[in-house]
This record gives sequence, C-alpha cells and structure tokens, in this order.
Amino acid sequence: MRHDGTSERRMGAFIQEALSNTRKHALATRWAAVLLDYGPHSLRGTVTDDGRPGAAKDPGTGHGLIGNG
Repeated sequence: MRHDGTSERRMGAFIQEALSNTRKHALATRWAAVLLDYGPHSLRGTVTDDGRPGAAKDPGTGHGLIGNG
C-alpha cells in the first residue's frame, strides 16, 4: 500500500536524519538497519545501529528534525 507523497517524503527525511545521526553521534561502526512498516493507516520507520546511546562526540550544530514535521 502506498501512502500520500507528503507522508513518504517526510518519512524519507526522518530516515535520512536518523542515519546521519547514527554516523555522527552514536559512534556506530559496523551496521545500521532501516525497517519500514506500511500499515493501512500508518507508516512507521525504525533505525537501529551498533552504536552506543548517548555516545555523541559532538552535540552538533545542525537543526536535526526541526522543520521536518
């Protein structure tokens, strides 16, 4: 099932930001996985990695997910 283009574009932006954060902040070194779950009335994305929670070397200066909602 396809969702409207806006929902799919937003999901793409969230996944892209999550993968970027995985690389920059979680110190993930070997793998990251993306799971997309399309339900009849929902769209869910999950990103997991081999990094450590709270492992940020640098809190960053970007805007993250602000404006993606």
